Amino acid sequence: MINLILTQVCNRTCQYCFARDMLNQGVSQGQQFMDAALFQDALDLAGRSRAGEIRLLGGEPTLHPDFIAFAEKALARRLKVLVFSNGLIPPQPFEFLKKCTRKQVGLLINVNDESSYAHGEYAKLKERLAALGEKVTCGYNISRPDFDLKPIVRLVRELKLYPSIRLGLAHPILSGENQHVAWRDVPEIARKIIEAARFTDPDDIILGLDCGFTHCMFKDYYGEIMSLRINFKSCCQPVLDLTPDRKMWYCLALWGHEKSFTVDDFPDLQMFREKYEAEFNLVHGLGMLAECPTCKFRRTGQCSGGCLSRILKQWH
Repeated sequence: MINLILTQVCNRTCQYCFARDMLNQGVSQGQQFMDAALFQDALDLAGRSRAGEIRLLGGEPTLHPDFIAFAEKALARRLKVLVFSNGLIPPQPFEFLKKCTRKQVGLLINVNDESSYAHGEYAKLKERLAALGEKVTCGYNISRPDFDLKPIVRLVRELKLYPSIRLGLAHPILSGENQHVAWRDVPEIARKIIEAARFTDPDDIILGLDCGFTHCMFKDYYGEIMSLRINFKSCCQPVLDLTPDRKMWYCLALWGHEKSFTVDDFPDLQMFREKYEAEFNLVHGLGMLAECPTCKFRRTGQCSGGCLSRILKQWH
């Protein structure tokens, strides 16, 4: 897999956004869209790496003027396309996505609290979700402890979306200039995730935990982690991100770090990954908590000790 950052343009301003610094640079320097030549290079790289899927991100990827053409090129290569979107999709890309089958295209649509949307935006989002149906997996990024998943659960139920909700923790980007979870709030966040899982369990809705969660967050709930429908992971396994300036990042949350490669540096994705893992292995091994070095789950690789971006900020 590879994440292709099609554009630094977005029609939302989420305060927790882990691409915030990159989007701001796009506005100030004008490098806002991935060009066709780079997209072609990315498809060739995916082919050499025997990838079965590419992921289209932004910003808001459907704002790219060549979004449909790019998606069609990927599909022509028998690649599945996963679109990461905020759901406020322009009419032409929306009609294209409606026509695609779930085998061809999936959408991970990030949903925020209703109060964060401008007038009419939430109604438009619901309209888009209803029309796209089971192609959509909803995502929610937790940036504060007083979050409520019930409105998203109702969307999944009522609009017959794919019965899974991706949960992310909002971590600090390297500049620190985004809204993010304070680690002191983690016990409350863990409690509320378990509470949400009890609510979703009767409907067979799965809660999928994304990167940055730690094993010890849920030390009081190990039994329920096993008995409820939670896809639990506490390992950092980022998908490489390719930005419009031809740079390949280990994770977009590390955008701006002094260590980066260009898409031309190595012949396949595995080599990029090996180079980055060698670069960050030492600091990642420290974990972000004092107990990480002696933790049995950290020693055996069952937990990464938290998000690498948070670890880098802590130890540098």
